Amino acid sequence: MQQIILLTIATFGVIFLDAGILHWVEYDVAPSVRKDTCPEQGCITFWEAFYFLIVTVSTVGYGDITPKTVLGQLVTIVTIVVALTILPLQIGRITTLAYRRPYGGSYSARKIVGSRFLIISGSISVQSIQNFLAEFYNPIRSEDLQAYPLRVVILAPFSPTFELKQVLSLYDDLVEFIEGSPVRQSDLERVSADKAMAFFLLADHDAPDPQVEDSAQIVRALAVHRFCRGQRHRRDMRILLEVLDPETQTSAVWDESHAGGIEVICPVKVHYKMMARSCLVRGLYTLITNLFTAEIHLKHLNKNHFLTEYFHSFDNEVYPVILPPIFYDVPFEDVVEILHATFNSTLFAIDTLVLYKGKAVRKVLLNARGYRIRPDDVGIVISNDLHTAYAISTFDSSDEDIRSRLIRNLCDYSSDDSEIRRNNEGMEVRTKSGRWRRNRANLFRGSNPVVGIESASLGSSSPSIFPKGPSFMLERQFRSVIRRVFSVKDFWDPNVVHRVGPQEIGILQGRDLEMPEVETDVDSTSYLESERVHTSLEFRFPKGISLEKAAEDLLAWPPLALNQRPHPAVLHRRADLILKNLQERTLSMVAFNTPHILVCCQAGWPTHLFYFLLELRKPGSPNPPIVILYPQIPSAKQWGSVGVFHGVFYLKGSPVYELDLMRGGVLQAGNVVILSDQGIPVDFGACGSEDSKFVKRAPTAYTSDVDNIVIAANVQRLYGRKSVELMIVEMQHAETFYYLEPQYEMSHAHFSQSDLKRNRDILNHFVLPFMEGKAISSSMLGFLLRSSFYNKNTVSVVEQLVQGGGTYNVKAPLKTGEAEMHEHDDADDIDDNILKLLAQITVPAQYADRPFSELFHGLLREQGVIALGLFRVKGTLGAPSPYVLTNPKSNWIVNPDDLVYIIT
Repeated sequence: MQQIILLTIATFGVIFLDAGILHWVEYDVAPSVRKDTCPEQGCITFWEAFYFLIVTVSTVGYGDITPKTVLGQLVTIVTIVVALTILPLQIGRITTLAYRRPYGGSYSARKIVGSRFLIISGSISVQSIQNFLAEFYNPIRSEDLQAYPLRVVILAPFSPTFELKQVLSLYDDLVEFIEGSPVRQSDLERVSADKAMAFFLLADHDAPDPQVEDSAQIVRALAVHRFCRGQRHRRDMRILLEVLDPETQTSAVWDESHAGGIEVICPVKVHYKMMARSCLVRGLYTLITNLFTAEIHLKHLNKNHFLTEYFHSFDNEVYPVILPPIFYDVPFEDVVEILHATFNSTLFAIDTLVLYKGKAVRKVLLNARGYRIRPDDVGIVISNDLHTAYAISTFDSSDEDIRSRLIRNLCDYSSDDSEIRRNNEGMEVRTKSGRWRRNRANLFRGSNPVVGIESASLGSSSPSIFPKGPSFMLERQFRSVIRRVFSVKDFWDPNVVHRVGPQEIGILQGRDLEMPEVETDVDSTSYLESERVHTSLEFRFPKGISLEKAAEDLLAWPPLALNQRPHPAVLHRRADLILKNLQERTLSMVAFNTPHILVCCQAGWPTHLFYFLLELRKPGSPNPPIVILYPQIPSAKQWGSVGVFHGVFYLKGSPVYELDLMRGGVLQAGNVVILSDQGIPVDFGACGSEDSKFVKRAPTAYTSDVDNIVIAANVQRLYGRKSVELMIVEMQHAETFYYLEPQYEMSHAHFSQSDLKRNRDILNHFVLPFMEGKAISSSMLGFLLRSSFYNKNTVSVVEQLVQGGGTYNVKAPLKTGEAEMHEHDDADDIDDNILKLLAQITVPAQYADRPFSELFHGLLREQGVIALGLFRVKGTLGAPSPYVLTNPKSNWIVNPDDLVYIIT
């Protein structure tokens, strides 16, 4: 109806304006001789001019009124030509809209000719659509959108609310809402789903039962996959599915035989790992979130203001770049140095073809030192804007120094005198002066974090017949054993001799064997099984072999696999043992001789606390004691996934009370982590009512957000005037960041009003608690899906920055076109035993009070690490708190007390 009214007004408005022009030329522009013969009201009145045009445009033409002047006749001719060409189109559009069912039509494939086309469906909310469209149609992509227009269809089983209509009206005809369900094939046909480049299926983050929501998501994904990839054979179409439970990612339905090709993304799992890593790398959550969120325009800022620096940081984004031919066969580290010196852009990873686990695959390599660029490589670059990324792709230096340097492959320095050392004591970086600088992880080093409990009760076990590692789930282990034992055709023949590995011998004979440990990939994102031990011997199968021993071992608690999440069947079966372990680890007061991590939970027990602890218990990482302060005694199901980690303790108490915080050793803690849960919705903003029958707008906050505000205030009170720099507060919704200390709200006059109209949530990035990495929210991780449209490696890059990625093996290069030749080569290109990841160090003394470019190139040459940015200290340029600075300008000065973000 709104479009019909607008078209009708526009049509009659043109006629009304034309009538005014005709009235003017027929009298005011007429010759004086003609004016003298006309009455006082003119030769033709305005009403007569309007009447004449209506009669003329309708092709009736009574002839009772005619223009007398030449200009009047010319206006009439132009009016008739315009009416014959434009007016039928306008009337046709009005008729079509009048007879069409609202939001129930179809999306013609003709609209997407020469354009990119994607569909958004699933659990649609106003906030998610607002964030998606603001990211896709950000002004920084204007050149790209002009060359390759983007059209979006929103498919949802309801009519849009007034608030959603307001969002859609900002994008004119580029975005269309169609009522329907992704489960129905008729609706998929109406939206031309088989013509889309990508199909996004969003999950409801406020769903009361994540498993139920994931079940609905599975059905939606399978329906879209069946229609687009099965019936229409669109193998190149991307289906991006968001799930809430990390266990859904490992479901068998995603196997290649069922629904291969669906990209399953779980922001919750990444959120907990980023939060855990933030305990060791200050501001990591802010750094990564800003890198994958499109910028917003600022104005009226002093150049020497800290917000100017932070906005430059927020302005930087990760872009995939096709590297120009000038860099072919040039070492990766040399290209990094040249691009930073020329464009102030940081090349920190490469997407390339490598030999991995005996197969040629494309992988993202962080800081691929020693790797030589090939024509099919894609660089992962941090750059200020899209224009700079284009300039890098077309770079052809005329600088003779750079050209000669490229010819020599920039081999005029050696990195043998410096190193990154990684061991059980953490990472250390050696500077030129010979002094050792350590990162924040040193805070937790110095003594055994386990106090008063034998290691046997903390999840350690004797050598196991099963491989160790988080990727070995119970079903996979059991399935493997069954296949290895029962796959023989003549199984019941007691005289047949088969070759059986020692794993099966230990099971069949009911005894444990001393087996060499199998090294596993600590990067859990790869989900690749470790190699079995290759030793074997002859064994005669006895009659009536049972797998009882295997089942008993697989159902053990703690699991035999190191740091593995127990199966729900194990939690139920071993409830008594789990509760006994909980009793042993229950504290009345914390009294450690080393700093610990205090985890505060008030609203409820965090469902996915396992992934938070898993990241803090990775091999080679500091292992500080972890104390969970919670008002209720955990159940066996809750503690069963937590007690598998050593050095984790429980303290009964409520963090909203200062006394319980003191019992938890809040003043001695290395980190205070305040976790949230949904609780009951609370509307802080009183933003007005909305028809909640269809689209449910996310509540402004939950009761857990209110509790966390109180807990954070209590911690701050206990610290007194001393700032609590090591506190991390999780919020369900980012709008509540404003209620945390320190408070500093920017004036809206600094922001472009058009940007705020598109996405007001972008202001949450400019709240001080978030700028310093204190306040975090999983609601800000929607970029994992949004950025994946422009950068397919978004999830892989984020996971490797947080968890670590394998190191490029210089001794085993894989040249272009040699994939088949190296298919069975034993030497992989990637060593998973040495990880590249995002870390943090203090500023080496020789680079203090020096430009950032000197720090960047010095660390690259001397230590082989890539500096991504700085963690600015409080007081820099008048800042009331620390803040994250990504990819600083080359001439900006590094403070002695700053921390440096590096990729090892």
